[in-house]
Amino acid sequence: MILPTWMVGPDIQSGALSRLFADYEVSPGALDSSIYAVFPYNRHLSPKVRAMVDFFVESFGESPDWDIGAAT
Repeated sequence: MILPTWMVGPDIQSGALSRLFADYEVSPGALDSSIYAVFPYNRHLSPKVRAMVDFFVESFGESPDWDIGAAT
């Protein structure tokens, strides 16, 4: 099966699942693998929205926690 690493990363790290065809890479489109924060433009962004956007950036940045070690 082909699943995103955020779903199976912990299972791969624990050894419950194994990666097969490690050289095979799926290339989804940008709309399939991105998170978008859509909010009205104004000069004063709500602290709640800013906190949510900051959380997403921190959690889903370049190398999310569930991808660490997934390539091995």
